[in-house]
Amino acid sequence: MLRIIKMISLLLVSIIIVSGQTEKFTIGLYAGNSGDWETTSINPEYYAKMKELGANLLIIQPQAVTKGRYEEDGIEIISDTPLDPGNYIKYYSGGYYTRWKAKEGLENDRLRTGLKLDTNVGEKEGDYWVTKNINTKGVLMFGPHYRQDKKYRVKILDGRIINYTIDLRYKLEEMEAPPIIPETVFTVKAEYTFEKGTKITLPLAQKEVTTEEADGEFKTVTLEYNYQELINDYGEEAQKLIEYGTNNFDDSNPEQGLNIVVDYEGQTKLYIDYIDVYDNIIGSDIKSNSPNINTDIGDYIANMQNKLPNTFRYWYSLDEPQTIDNYYPYTFVKNILKEELQSKPIITCLYPGWNGKNNGDRTIPKFVNDVNPDQFLYYYYPMWESEWASVDDINGSVEKLEDTRELLQDAYEAYPNFWYTVQAHGFLEK
Repeated sequence: MLRIIKMISLLLVSIIIVSGQTEKFTIGLYAGNSGDWETTSINPEYYAKMKELGANLLIIQPQAVTKGRYEEDGIEIISDTPLDPGNYIKYYSGGYYTRWKAKEGLENDRLRTGLKLDTNVGEKEGDYWVTKNINTKGVLMFGPHYRQDKKYRVKILDGRIINYTIDLRYKLEEMEAPPIIPETVFTVKAEYTFEKGTKITLPLAQKEVTTEEADGEFKTVTLEYNYQELINDYGEEAQKLIEYGTNNFDDSNPEQGLNIVVDYEGQTKLYIDYIDVYDNIIGSDIKSNSPNINTDIGDYIANMQNKLPNTFRYWYSLDEPQTIDNYYPYTFVKNILKEELQSKPIITCLYPGWNGKNNGDRTIPKFVNDVNPDQFLYYYYPMWESEWASVDDINGSVEKLEDTRELLQDAYEAYPNFWYTVQAHGFLEK
């Protein structure tokens, strides 16, 4: 009987251009293995091995650090407290908020994320999408087609179902003689598409907007929804990214995930400006730019820096953001740290998915372009997550190595001075 022993490799490799390079070569380690993040100190023998490996950067819980010890050894710290409910850097970067602008959308392109304009029904006019005429009816807009988390991943909210809001900003041209009985101008609906053996589309919410709103002013129509039904039916499969070679719940392909449809029925000209998608706890605070965010993050930083004033190089944010909705919260916190608090920057470790794609986008270029990180770090398993050396899995190993090569190329093209965490699995025969 075979027993898989999960071993997280400790090597965090910095890929840098060394020709004429005077900057030190970063060798980072995760100071702990899976399951012992709650420890409050590092085993001296373990620490000695880290030094032997030449480590000069540790991802570690601050309470595990002995003040002065790491400074003397020339080791810098990436502060990560995943189990601390008071870690507001991780909390706010773990929110969900994306603004999808019509002016940045796509025309009839179904294979990437973004709002899509059907040019048979509408056209661009300045920053807006507008209907061509009141007699051309049909779907004006659809998309963005992207996967969403179904439950929170930050500690204090861990496991709670996320309640999402969609705000669509629109305008209806004023009518000279509006109908006495209001008539529908458009219907906005949200749906979610995934695969589980077959392609399935789940309706989430919808509303009609009528001629009563045709006064020439921009307004907002709101939808609310969650994924309780998916969690009830598919459990944790619905929350996680699809794994290589499985038939699990999959919402990572083009034309899957959240789709917002605007179905135009005529009467008067319709303008679409943008759509906001956000969660109702963290994302709503970020959308409104709540002053509590700066206070919460500032207080947390002050507390940590009082303990270890000179050792932090980065603050660690939400680990492995797996939806576009996490990208703006990361950027929002990054900007607060840099511009408002003049603090050290944040960093996370991105998992790009087994094939480096998510809903038609190459994950690494998409993340780097949207977030503009101070330092880009990702991880990937170059070996197949099973008994890779066996005859049956040789092909799987070759495919994984090819995927590894493509991801390294993505990372270099998007952010040449990237860091890469090599992870692997070992196997013992009982």
